[in-house]
Amino acid sequence: HSRFPIVDRQNKLAGLITSKDIIGKDLDEKLYRVMTKPAISVQLSTTVASCAHLMIWEGIELLPVTGNQKQLVGVISREDVLKAMQIVGRQPQVGETINDQVAKHIEIRNQQIIVEITPQLTNQFGTLSKSVSVAIIEETIKSVMRKHKKLEVMIESLNIFYIRTVQIESEVEVDYTILDMGRNFAKLEVTMFSANQPVAKALIMCQLLDH
Repeated sequence: HSRFPIVDRQNKLAGLITSKDIIGKDLDEKLYRVMTKPAISVQLSTTVASCAHLMIWEGIELLPVTGNQKQLVGVISREDVLKAMQIVGRQPQVGETINDQVAKHIEIRNQQIIVEITPQLTNQFGTLSKSVSVAIIEETIKSVMRKHKKLEVMIESLNIFYIRTVQIESEVEVDYTILDMGRNFAKLEVTMFSANQPVAKALIMCQLLDH
């Protein structure tokens, strides 16, 4: 590890020390003078998803874990978080595709298409993966066409441009515009938003098929 928690005499978290903090310092220098404080930490009740988000947001790879009285009880590393996310539901059920997983998380709320980004939809870095972004767009188009046109959809081409990453536990809103539509085809533009910021844009050509 590159970060080490420091505790006081009551075993309460006092700060953190890294190699950068002690480089060039006198060998007799006390740690409390050079440590980072207050230390970013989590509690035993903190979820794995929240730890992943905090690590990504703060750019850190290790978090001290404290009890109710701020006493240090352990540490959790990025490797611990990723391992837990893989164990808890990351692997799809037998025969289940990425699109199947995405379809479960699509929600229509106030006429808006919303997708909650859960651990199952993220990559090893805790952000929305590119393959899932494509699946969200595909499933959105299929859902829209089934609802409004009573037709099945076959995606012929999909060109996507990624603008920024989406963090775990975020919500993605999907907007679409029908650019052109014929009897057997449709051309759409789809934009994905998170926290009111565009995160991806896509241009899609698809065939419309009767049931």
